[in-house]
Amino acid sequence: FTASDCERPVLQAVLMESEGDGNVSLVAADGYRLVCATVEGCDVLKMSILIPREICLLLPKLLKGDVRFGLGDGSRVVFGDGHVNVDTATVPGTFPNYRGLIPTATPSWTINCNSRLLQRAVEQFDTKIVRLRPKDGLLNISMSDSEDKFITSIPADMSGECKVAVAQKLLLSALKLFSEVRIDVTATSSPVKITGKPEGIV
Repeated sequence: FTASDCERPVLQAVLMESEGDGNVSLVAADGYRLVCATVEGCDVLKMSILIPREICLLLPKLLKGDVRFGLGDGSRVVFGDGHVNVDTATVPGTFPNYRGLIPTATPSWTINCNSRLLQRAVEQFDTKIVRLRPKDGLLNISMSDSEDKFITSIPADMSGECKVAVAQKLLLSALKLFSEVRIDVTATSSPVKITGKPEGIV
């Protein structure tokens, strides 16, 4: 989920931060998508560093089990599992205020459904944009804005009512992260907030 544009090195990195409250947040963005994952129960002081994307991809392949990390003067960080250590330089710069991008208003429409079921429905379409809207207690997914051209529907637990158009590629990239998903829609012109139960993450 990091940017591929070399002119934005900060967005090519992953933000790793903590308020010293036992939680560590990992944040990545590419200008279209924003992903934030929080790891709870960590013994860590208040900190904020940028980790190179390549290192973040490498760590799960080299380190197993519980992982510890230590900071030097802020320009380097070492990750280790007791057997292997990975030492890397941090990325200089300041990550954008991502919290200001996350919708905080009460959503006008909330969808709770099986992520795999929604993913299969969305994958049916050969289109750049898919449209979601409720109808007769079901979540309707289509590639047309016309009321009579819905292609498929899936069961979902929904509250409120709205409709939204989402980039198919971006929606699928989020759905693949979860087994169960919640989608909050504040307004048709506002960012869609997607949260859920991570798939395959303990």
